[in-house]
Amino acid sequence: MASARISKPLAAICLLAAALAFAAEPELVWDQGILRRIDQGGLSLVIDGVRFAVAADAKVRIGGRRSAFSLLRPGMKLAYAWRRAPLAARVAGTPKLQILEMEQLPEDAPIERS
Repeated sequence: MASARISKPLAAICLLAAALAFAAEPELVWDQGILRRIDQGGLSLVIDGVRFAVAADAKVRIGGRRSAFSLLRPGMKLAYAWRRAPLAARVAGTPKLQILEMEQLPEDAPIERS
């Protein structure tokens, strides 16, 4: 049985690429704001003037229960987790910020900025 061997330069490049991919994982930031606009078709929304893409597998909670992106409404107060969208997820014209999780806040809750 022939053994598979890779050259030292190729091994170094693979290790460097793996290290960069791990280090490039964007930091998750929690924030709060008021939902201003929703684009159901493009899976994006605007919170207090900032446009976000919504991850296809984003977790949504409305009224304390798991819910769907399609049930969000303008005017809702939200707590949300976002990050810079990974390069592989960016498409021309899509927001560079991506929401991974969001939860509706009570209407009387004060908005706390991070």
